[in-house]
Amino acid sequence: MDILAAEGRASGLFYLNTKYSVCPLMQAETPQALLEEIRQSREHRTKTNRLMNEQKAVLEIFYGDEYLDEWLEQFCQLHIERWENTAYPSKYKDPEQKIFLRECIMAWIKDEVIVRFSINLGGKRIAFVIGFMEERTLIHHSTSYDAAYYKISPGKVLTMLIIQWMAEHGLNRLDFGEGAEEYKYIYANANQELGRIFISPVRNLPFILKAKYKDMSRKHLKNHPKLKNIYHNKIWPASQKLKAAILSLTPVDLDLF
Repeated sequence: MDILAAEGRASGLFYLNTKYSVCPLMQAETPQALLEEIRQSREHRTKTNRLMNEQKAVLEIFYGDEYLDEWLEQFCQLHIERWENTAYPSKYKDPEQKIFLRECIMAWIKDEVIVRFSINLGGKRIAFVIGFMEERTLIHHSTSYDAAYYKISPGKVLTMLIIQWMAEHGLNRLDFGEGAEEYKYIYANANQELGRIFISPVRNLPFILKAKYKDMSRKHLKNHPKLKNIYHNKIWPASQKLKAAILSLTPVDLDLF
């Protein structure tokens, strides 16, 4: 990172390196200590026992392409339903995004870094997690669950089962990925800063405006919804028009900027 930062600053390009988010972590000295930490939660113990022992749900763990197409279709459908009518609708409404996810999973299988978890209740999958294995860490890449079963907390049950699996496999760090969503802090006991690097030609004004806005919003605009509204409704649409105009120019015209 130090080399990349130095080269970026010396390149003559627009370069911005900003810390913009966090990755909440649940970690412990040993895998067993991690397991003991979640076992202290009576809610997790009780709900896991009811779902897995009383209702006879099954934990599924896949390292390869077992049931992949069926599994992915169910995962994406629940993801779409979960984020419907919110400010962040699921990208999997786009069929091309589903295809891309499948291709990524096949690549991750080849690299032997992926593990898929799901809870199957009476032949129906009600909770999903796509995870990555990295040394002693499991990265919680993507999740989905059936909201119709929220009263039995399939997401919490699956998290406890995943931590049990981690203890069996010598992993002592659960990385919940980018974002400070509230549910992650049910478990997280540490934060890891996540950065973002922007690099572009100095004439790419729309890109530069967007990059600087993202950096500024992280620092100053979190509690200023009116300023955010001005950006989304005025500045950003104007930048898109400028970008389209620049792209329509000839190379000779571009030299004038």
